[in-house]
Amino acid sequence: MRPLQPIPDKNLDPAGTTTMMANDHRRFAVVGKLGHFIAAALMALFAISGSAEARTAGESQRPAAAPAAPNRCPGERELNDVKRQARDELDRLEKALGMSKDALTKERADSEKFRKEKLDLERVVTELKQRIGQLEKDSAYKDKLAAAASQRERKARDANEALEKEKSEKDSLILDTAQRVQDLEKESAAKDKQLAASAEREKKERERREKLEHDLDVAAARDRERRTWEASARAERDKLEAVPPLPARIPEPVHCAMPEEVQAGVDLFVRCVTQPTVKAKTLVFYYRPPQSPVYNAVVMDPTKRGWSRAVITANKVSGKSLQYYVEARDGHDAVAASNGTAGSPNIASIASSSSAGR
Repeated sequence: MRPLQPIPDKNLDPAGTTTMMANDHRRFAVVGKLGHFIAAALMALFAISGSAEARTAGESQRPAAAPAAPNRCPGERELNDVKRQARDELDRLEKALGMSKDALTKERADSEKFRKEKLDLERVVTELKQRIGQLEKDSAYKDKLAAAASQRERKARDANEALEKEKSEKDSLILDTAQRVQDLEKESAAKDKQLAASAEREKKERERREKLEHDLDVAAARDRERRTWEASARAERDKLEAVPPLPARIPEPVHCAMPEEVQAGVDLFVRCVTQPTVKAKTLVFYYRPPQSPVYNAVVMDPTKRGWSRAVITANKVSGKSLQYYVEARDGHDAVAASNGTAGSPNIASIASSSSAGR
């Protein structure tokens, strides 16, 4: 801010006096000259008046016998004129003096008023200058404070911008990390799911394998028991019942010596033989009751006399009939010949125990 300049006073001359004061000096000089002139005029008037009175007194001491002239003398008239003129001039001068005194009094009052106003104005100007100086100091201090505040605000703004930028970068990094963590969690969940599914499959496979092994063990044990029992039973039956010799002529590729009616609840002995032209390695006997949808398979055992023999236990011989067929299989487990088929089996009727007793 540019400092305020003091207002120049037009009434001040280079010497430091005022125009009004010069006018007062001139008026005082005029009044003084006028007073001297009036005093001189009054003294002249008094002198003329005194000479005229003396002359009048001398004439009055003259003898009274002389008759009075009808007209006054010229000296008296002139004296009267001079007195009149002097009185007029005196009145005029008194009026002028009074007017000059009034003007001087007025000029003095105006000058005093102006001086007081000038002093008041100078005091006000001084106070204003002081106030302006103080305001300039305050303004400079406020400008300094504003500059400092602006500097602090700029630093704070820069710091906030840096913090915002850092926060944005951290937020972006956090989002990327969260996305990565989410992806890893999804991947881990998928792997856990795969591992769980694999573990479940392995568990099922292990259970199935264990069950299969158990079933195989049970079946093997049962088969061993069955074979042991069949071997012992066959040995006993061989002792009790001798196997007949082969017929001279085998009428069909697979021939079975099977009665048309069997006894229910009794072990059924089945004998089968193949023609020499049939290259059979094993014979398999298939049987089922009429109400069963599947066949039971029994591998027939060869005997010394050429027959292949199988035993159907008594608990399997039940119902009204027994359906059966026989397959001769070669070394590749292919069917070389058969006696009946699954779709067209042989049928043997089953006689009950009560009917057999009758």
